[in-house]
Amino acid sequence: MPDVTIDWVGIVVAVVAAMVIGGLWYGPLFGASWAAYTGKSRQELRARAPIGYGLALLGAFLSALILTYVTQWAGAGGDYLEGVAIGAVMWLGFVVPRRVTGGALEAQPWGHVMLDAGNALAMFMVVGGIVAAFA
Repeated sequence: MPDVTIDWVGIVVAVVAAMVIGGLWYGPLFGASWAAYTGKSRQELRARAPIGYGLALLGAFLSALILTYVTQWAGAGGDYLEGVAIGAVMWLGFVVPRRVTGGALEAQPWGHVMLDAGNALAMFMVVGGIVAAFA
């Protein structure tokens, strides 16, 4: 395997970007729809927010770290658009099958599945682009 250089500034920028995307996605952009799909009140969702934000932060960090490895192994270091493409491929190969299967087995509305998958696509593309650009 090729050597990978971790640019910690790039990781931090990518994590912040992922958190902003999630905050906008599940807040002003699609928050009302998401809350309706969950069947929970805004107060119920807010009560779990600290756990959710902590896990989101951890997930964003792991995604940025792994996408750093994948983009560099793919030779996309220094190229934002190649990183975006790699993020999209990773999303298609790993997120979509799991999210669609889980949604089907849990009988979730397809709107909910698509809303979550769309957030993951935006995050993977932006994070992939950022970590590739910083490599």
